[in-house]
Amino acid sequence: LGLSNFKLKGSNLLKLFSLPNPKTGLFVNPDDRPDEWQDLLTYCERDTVVLNQAHRKLGDLTPRARKIWLHTLTINRRGIHVDSGACRNIIHLIDEKKKLLNAGITVHTGGEITKVTQRARIQKWLQDKCRFPMSDMQGTTVERALDHIDELLEEVPGDLKFREAKILLTWYLVGNKSSTAKYNSMLRYLCADMTVKGFLFYHGAGTGRYSGRGVQ
Repeated sequence: LGLSNFKLKGSNLLKLFSLPNPKTGLFVNPDDRPDEWQDLLTYCERDTVVLNQAHRKLGDLTPRARKIWLHTLTINRRGIHVDSGACRNIIHLIDEKKKLLNAGITVHTGGEITKVTQRARIQKWLQDKCRFPMSDMQGTTVERALDHIDELLEEVPGDLKFREAKILLTWYLVGNKSSTAKYNSMLRYLCADMTVKGFLFYHGAGTGRYSGRGVQ
């Protein structure tokens, strides 16, 4: 934006004075760190100046954009209804499924791996026992690896190492789905009126689209 004053890097300073020490539970006293405290005050003052400059540079929202922003505000204040009973039932089913997967991988590996979430152990097992090295265990990488194993099994249907690699990778993929964590998020952000509020972030991306907060 070509602003004359730039925001100072104050993230570490904010954490220093705003968060308690994880070991002692105590906050830092400004009198004990006067230089850092003064830097934080300067940062806050400069931040306000830069925000005012940005507002003058950008101007107000257009009538259409303001209408959308106000509509977003209404939605966030009203919230959306969440069926908490259904969420708890789904979480229970997910937990039961994970118990079965954990039991299966424990028996399958003779106890060397006890949970489908033990990424490093599974990766090592694939390398040592299946001769199937994985560069990483990200979801897209695992999905590509499973497709590759299917192609290999078409050529060598009886290869036990490839079959074992497919079993472990499938269990890993099923047991590590991030989408299942959303149900816990819904309950965590649930208000007394059984709604989730403040979840839409107006113009959250550079394209102008919404982004989510909390429950996504």
